[in-house]
Amino acid sequence: MMTAHRLSLMGQAARVAAGVTLAVALAAPLPLPAMAQGAAAVNMTEDAPEHYAFTPGGLTVAAGTTVTWTDKSDAPHTVTSDTGMFGSSQLSENQTFRFTFSQAGTYNYHCMVHSYMHGTITVTAGASTAANVASASTTGNTASASRTPAQMPNTGAGGMAAPSGAIAALLGGLGALLAALRRRR
Repeated sequence: MMTAHRLSLMGQAARVAAGVTLAVALAAPLPLPAMAQGAAAVNMTEDAPEHYAFTPGGLTVAAGTTVTWTDKSDAPHTVTSDTGMFGSSQLSENQTFRFTFSQAGTYNYHCMVHSYMHGTITVTAGASTAANVASASTTGNTASASRTPAQMPNTGAGGMAAPSGAIAALLGGLGALLAALRRRR
């Protein structure tokens, strides 16, 4: 015959096992949405002490390409369209901002924190060349004034990635253990 203490321990073990199983299930990789035409990247870097730049400063992509800007420096930055078509909030180190360019044209942008930082995305109607254009500051706006945004910018959820499987399993196991210990009192 089993004692009450032994039954209690078996119940605690079952709860811990259920917590770990749940944590492992939640840690499974989630599928990412497919990009329409492709992807391209621009980084915010420190090219000289206390002097920052978009790298590359110019990029040519096909319509439908999603461009991801990543802050690779220790300073805050923004990605702000000269026409207001897209714009990020202030990004910290390793945070990202994404925008999908649907229409052909030239899109100039800048950093609101560092006024000397400028970049250009040139969108072609055909296949992506993903060629880097000369990295230089550009002024003015060569995009058509009648252009309307194809979509609202997607800024993501603050740049936080889903926890890794090991962390999720650990958190699930600890949660189940804490719940078991509370019930024991």
